[in-house]
Amino acid sequence: MRKELLDLLVCPETHQPLHEATPETVAKINRLAAEGKLVTRALKTAEGPVDGALIRGDGQFFYPIRNGIPVMLVEESIPMV
Repeated sequence: MRKELLDLLVCPETHQPLHEATPETVAKINRLAAEGKLVTRALKTAEGPVDGALIRGDGQFFYPIRNGIPVMLVEESIPMV
């Protein structure tokens, strides 16, 4: 993700800054999604795989990136694994 865009994005719930997940974290997210073990804040099984993830500043939740687009909806955020 371009740094200019990342600098503009914040958590829509808390307004905390976001940072990109490492490739290792993305691999773990995708593995858990394939196993059906990720649940969104709306209590739906999270779809996978993801291209990446934006992690909230406090490290509690992440917003998935799908098809290169961050999904910045609170109900689509997922607790960190």
